[in-house]
Amino acid sequence: MSEVAVQNAIIQELEDALSHGSAERRIRTLQRVTDLFVFGSSHFSKEHLVVFDTVFIHLITDIEQSARVSLAGRLAGIDNAPSQVIRTLAFDNEIKVAGPVLSRSERLDNVSLVENARTKSQDHLLAISRRRVLPETVTDVLVERGNRDVALSTVLNAGAKFSETGYVRLVKRSEGDDELAKAVGSRPEIPRQQFLKLLTSASLAVRVALEKSHPDFASEIRDVVAEIAGAIQARTV
Repeated sequence: MSEVAVQNAIIQELEDALSHGSAERRIRTLQRVTDLFVFGSSHFSKEHLVVFDTVFIHLITDIEQSARVSLAGRLAGIDNAPSQVIRTLAFDNEIKVAGPVLSRSERLDNVSLVENARTKSQDHLLAISRRRVLPETVTDVLVERGNRDVALSTVLNAGAKFSETGYVRLVKRSEGDDELAKAVGSRPEIPRQQFLKLLTSASLAVRVALEKSHPDFASEIRDVVAEIAGAIQARTV
């Protein structure tokens, strides 16, 4: 299909839907346009994507939640999905709409992810934490602003990268939380200084588990355990 033919077909469909005005008609048109895009997405040019972006934005304005949920689910996994509608869906207050896009869409840039993590709900942050890859700029916000579930989900994500500041916060948050402490300490790239600091407040069960996951730190772990045991004994004398 030529670029002009695609544009004309979509624009005509849009004009008809908007002029008739009913929500049902808009939903039907959205489904047809979505089908057209999904089945031909690999062949569309940048100019096509601009047209689709404009059409999608028009059609999802004041449309019911179920239609937005359906659109988000279908576009989330498409590598060249129109960027503006993806961003709009990602910032939807309804997590059923935003979730699939936040967790899966490769069309969201890091700036948008950071903004979303700074302003949206904990459910939005949890969806972001499940992305295939998470850079430090994003995990910094997730660790700082996210609740315990968000922090744990982010730490358990093998594709997440953490800054030094991120690790400092995670170690602090791990105090009294064995599951989080074990997850943080099991990260293969955790800085040695933060790992040793984590050990000082970790339970015996966590220390034993971490010795298995970091055999190269085994001597340091035993030294920390001995130091803590000695301190406890000194206080009881």
